[in-house]
Amino acid sequence: MTDNAGFTVQNTGLLSPQTAEEALALLLANDGSGRLVAGATWIMRGHTRGEILAPHLIALHRIPELRGVEFGDGHCRIGAMAIHDRIARAIAADAGDLAALKIATGHSANPGIRRLATLGGNLCSTGFANADLIPALMCLDARVGVLDADGRRAFDMDAFMARRRDLAPLIVTHVDFRRHRRLTAHARTPDRDYPVCIVSLALTLDESGCVSELRLALGAVEADARRWLRFEARALGRRPDPPEMAEIARELADEFTPVSGLDAPGWYRLQVLPALVRRAFEHIAMEMRT
Repeated sequence: MTDNAGFTVQNTGLLSPQTAEEALALLLANDGSGRLVAGATWIMRGHTRGEILAPHLIALHRIPELRGVEFGDGHCRIGAMAIHDRIARAIAADAGDLAALKIATGHSANPGIRRLATLGGNLCSTGFANADLIPALMCLDARVGVLDADGRRAFDMDAFMARRRDLAPLIVTHVDFRRHRRLTAHARTPDRDYPVCIVSLALTLDESGCVSELRLALGAVEADARRWLRFEARALGRRPDPPEMAEIARELADEFTPVSGLDAPGWYRLQVLPALVRRAFEHIAMEMRT
């Protein structure tokens, strides 16, 4: 059949398992014709990408273990079904080590999307390069808990980003990470809706005020978010001076192969990158003064 928007729709059944194991069993059944549904903000626009709605939709909203949000003094755990808005509200305003995640969840897309979009959806939408949460979690050294045919396992973010493109079905259950005495920042452009460039970073300073550890990740520049290892190495031992960090970004930006789309051409993503690096380090400088 064809709906009034002009795209093909199959007869679709909605399945609502109550455990992650039940959801995985449904995903493995029916010759792989099922599709997981979290906040549905990505799948609802599938017709604009020429996708046909799967015959079996497996909704995850009734699985309690996927919904928790815990920010402890030393350890954090966020369930895959936690929505962006809830995560942002759960992070204290003065939690400098979680500032990047608070900004990423509290400023992604728009208010309507933030009340629907989930952590797991951000992690698993392989065609969506503009996800704010992925670079933020990379800079926090997060691990992703999954359930697949081999049981429950955890991957660091780099390993998960490779694993998520595997054809083998999996269910993301949560992410977790340890808290450290560090400063974090998250910068994006534009400031609302879907970004064309994202910079997330987490750093610690030595007694002289120089960078002793740095994790910096980029999103929306290439097809997948990733750490900027060359930048991290160049910044070590230097003061986190925003203009100097922007200059380093300008020098090293030639390593990227940016994606071009209707939202922005590839050259523009690289052009704004140094300015975003500067903005992120300006946020760090402001935190250092408070």
